[in-house]
Amino acid sequence: MDLGQVFTDRAVAAYMASMFEVERDALILDPCFGAGVFLEMVMQRGFTNVEGYEIDKELYKNVKVQYPKFRLYNSDFLKVAGTRRYDGIIMNPPYIRQEKIDDLKQLGITKAKLRKNKIYKKLPGSANMYMYFIFKALDLLKEDGELVVIFPSSWMDARGGEAFQKVLNSCATIMKQVHISGDVFEKSALVEVIILKLKKGKIEHKTETIYLETRDGSMRETAKTIDCGEVKFDIPFSRYASVRRGLTTGCNAMYINPSIKEEEKLEMDYVIRNIHTQKYLCVIEVKRTPADVQSTRYQIQAQSYVQMNHPQNEKPFYVLTNLEKLISFRYDTSKPRVYQQMLAPGMESICDFSMDDESTIVKKLAAAFAELIDKFKKDKYQYLSTLDQFLSYMNTVAADDKRWKSSMAMLMYEYIRGAFRAVRRSEIKYDIRKFHDDVEQVCIEANKVDFDGIFAYDSAKYLPLLYSHIRLWMRRRLRHLI
Repeated sequence: MDLGQVFTDRAVAAYMASMFEVERDALILDPCFGAGVFLEMVMQRGFTNVEGYEIDKELYKNVKVQYPKFRLYNSDFLKVAGTRRYDGIIMNPPYIRQEKIDDLKQLGITKAKLRKNKIYKKLPGSANMYMYFIFKALDLLKEDGELVVIFPSSWMDARGGEAFQKVLNSCATIMKQVHISGDVFEKSALVEVIILKLKKGKIEHKTETIYLETRDGSMRETAKTIDCGEVKFDIPFSRYASVRRGLTTGCNAMYINPSIKEEEKLEMDYVIRNIHTQKYLCVIEVKRTPADVQSTRYQIQAQSYVQMNHPQNEKPFYVLTNLEKLISFRYDTSKPRVYQQMLAPGMESICDFSMDDESTIVKKLAAAFAELIDKFKKDKYQYLSTLDQFLSYMNTVAADDKRWKSSMAMLMYEYIRGAFRAVRRSEIKYDIRKFHDDVEQVCIEANKVDFDGIFAYDSAKYLPLLYSHIRLWMRRRLRHLI
């Protein structure tokens, strides 16, 4: 039975415990203490009045011995009906999707039973298990009590996320919002997460937003990574461009999952399965836009499906596509980052929704996926070279001027060709492999590019646009400060 247990890294747990701003004699609760990392960290910070719950009997027995002075219970936190109120609650709630909650029926947990409790009435019907834990925790806090919780940030984009945030804001104030990446969990649980520090009750406060990365047991602040969906515009988009409905293909079978038996329900969009072994050849995640296909968030999501379904995998391939663009990957534990698992040639164009008709799109998709499946079956793949690998190689040839310049020329050729392909420019047509390491021919082909035209600078053309962007940025910044 999946209890949604994902254990928090020690550095992350220590950081979360440091977020409390309550007295050392405050009553602290960990509602799902797991292996006890939060108990350890609050004890290190001088808290002694601590309680905790854990539904897993084996974990409870192990942790109980380590912390005999804490009041620990082998019980389901969601069934606690006491009147005790806490000054601070810290937790990493179980990660169980709403479709899987009823799988806990033998423990007396079902969605129907949870919804009978009045404190969950306002939660959306699509609420995952961690949402129930958060609202139960808020209910048990004293007024002005503090809740520090880590959970997936996918609720920000998920259906029902807005409803969840609205209900959250009605009973608590978000003091801090910490976006955290890297080795957040033990055993590489690949999800994008957020830490919230909440104070029960409504107070006037501007949420502090922080971006952190954890690596090798330490944490550091990072710059914000902006997804295209996060950019907010003050001016209606229609002022600059016409907005219309996209192509309607009518090919529903391409977009709607085939029926899957109840016991085989998956989180993935699609899988390609070997009909003989019933094992998976690859996972396919279908997204809306080319930007989504390139989003690290969604790439990590697809990677996590391959990792979580390891026993079912015949091959560890995964694909992100919006059916117009496509990127393929191969999961490899020796290459832990998604960009290291990306396969050549990187982003591929399958078809063009704005130009191709329906039958052409279907034919191109069928051909593209037939080629992919054939490659995956035969293990014919090549990882895309990363910048780290290239820099490592360049260091080895630094003393050989000719090899250094030749390697740089070939890299820049591919970089420019890729940039031109993205905007449908055709000055550079050929893949570098066509030249069979003939650097002279590579340079001749690259010289077809009008570099003077690219770098020609016309102040009359560029300056007004630059200044308008600066003015717009200043207006937003001043409004933000006010």
